Amino acid sequence: MFKLENSRTQNFDIGRYKGSWGDLGNGKYNNPVLAGDFSDPDIIRVGDDYFLICSTMQLSPGLTVLHSTDLVNWRIINNAVRDLTQISPNYNWDKMNGYSRCIWAPCITYNKNNGTFYIHFGTPDDGFFMVKTRDPFGEWSDVYEVKRADGSRFGFGWDDCSVLWDDDQAYFVATNFADNYKGYLFKLSDDGTTVLDDGVLIHAPHDEYGPLEYRPEANKLFKKDGKYYFFHNGCYTIEGTTVRMAFIMRSDCIYGVHPDGSKGTFDNPGKYEHIKEPFVQGFREPCQGNIVDAITPEGVKWYFFTHHGSTDKDGRPCSLLPLEWQNGWPIVKCGQHEGKMIWENLDKPFPDSKKIYPVTSDDFDSAKLGHQWMWSFQPRADMYSLCERPGHLRLYAYKPLAEDKIETAGNTLLQRNYRYNENTAISKFDISGMAEGQYAGLLHAAGRFHYGIGVSVENGKRYIKIVSNNNRGIITEFDASVKIVWFKSAWDFDFVNSFYYSFDGTNYVLGKNNIQLRGNDYRGDYIGFYNYNNISESGYVDIDYIKVESN
Repeated sequence: MFKLENSRTQNFDIGRYKGSWGDLGNGKYNNPVLAGDFSDPDIIRVGDDYFLICSTMQLSPGLTVLHSTDLVNWRIINNAVRDLTQISPNYNWDKMNGYSRCIWAPCITYNKNNGTFYIHFGTPDDGFFMVKTRDPFGEWSDVYEVKRADGSRFGFGWDDCSVLWDDDQAYFVATNFADNYKGYLFKLSDDGTTVLDDGVLIHAPHDEYGPLEYRPEANKLFKKDGKYYFFHNGCYTIEGTTVRMAFIMRSDCIYGVHPDGSKGTFDNPGKYEHIKEPFVQGFREPCQGNIVDAITPEGVKWYFFTHHGSTDKDGRPCSLLPLEWQNGWPIVKCGQHEGKMIWENLDKPFPDSKKIYPVTSDDFDSAKLGHQWMWSFQPRADMYSLCERPGHLRLYAYKPLAEDKIETAGNTLLQRNYRYNENTAISKFDISGMAEGQYAGLLHAAGRFHYGIGVSVENGKRYIKIVSNNNRGIITEFDASVKIVWFKSAWDFDFVNSFYYSFDGTNYVLGKNNIQLRGNDYRGDYIGFYNYNNISESGYVDIDYIKVESN
């Protein structure tokens, strides 16, 4: 038996996780390459372009799409699911059922036979779905539901699907079911919307690999050098802690091979070879993503692009790990170090590529929201505008589903925070349109957990208030003649936060400090705005800008 390390410690990692991440500007990079909440990633290369997607749960628009030409520097270019109600009405603003549910681990593929990009994804409550496009920078299709051969829905319990458009135009999808995370393989229609059989069991956690690969999920199916590879992660308990690790199995035939060497079939499947140990271990569980190649002037290089499975204040950030193939098996390798998480001073695949910074600040001068923004559940389209007052985001207020509960307020707009050593966010609010019963302000949120600072209008009076998981604390009352308020949030590498307010944009008053932000509901910390009215559908705020600075 090989030695498994406890991924809650760092003593077997190379380097450490610190505030300097991504491109270092000298041909090197530090992990993570995306120090924000980009959970359950999948990645493909099409020509010289790389496309990355991630799960987004109940946030809308959903399914974030990123682009890169060097695997280190990434830019959000799209969100592939415009309307979560095409999945289920539960994700609309008038229901808001499904924190940490809705869009789970997705799969992005490119079918060279028709020049189309596909994203397949599962939701734990509703089944499987698909969107497609010929231009990932442009508009994606409406949501298609992937159904069984008899036309019925997959429904509850299925997740983490992966699609392969095989060379002989036979198409497959691998996935898991909640019955002890059993893995299944289905044949898929050429349009990607229907499975054509009842599936074949390809992995059961009670078989001989169960002790190492318990509760396998996070499927990725690909083909290399004529072999079929089934990536997944599996749970293992070490020192009383359950951790996830990256495993893989393979076969010369997609249905496995029998002991006598004959190929498996749908009716008589064979067995798969399993890797003998995880191909990477490390702090915060590098365990879920995909293997991708880079065609460089020095030749073909291979990488494992992975998230870190243990959710922290930054959610589940993503790292890029150099990988080698040994006897047909992948192993993370850097110099003499094999199978270990590597954090610092790695060679960029393309050393001359330019550094790209995440887009976080916004002056709201565009007629459309930037791709970094997502609403909490599907929003009311008539309750916000970027055109009624050009250069401002106007948020109208309406009643939350439950009084004074921000997690049930539909007009909450958020974007990811990235983990730097020092961070500030300043936003300017015009509050002259606020109405009785209205609350609005700057917000940190992770699923249902939240902390914010803002204005409330109560009994004709105006207050600066701190909001904390539906607790309200008055900081000060101020005169109704005040029309403009600035809010500032400042937090460090450990997401210890302080809130400030100002009436002139220059002199800031501390509202509350030593606030510990955190991850929750499989989400990291996001920042944005809240706005609701407990009494009626009335009032609005105009947000001039948000300026985010980090170092």
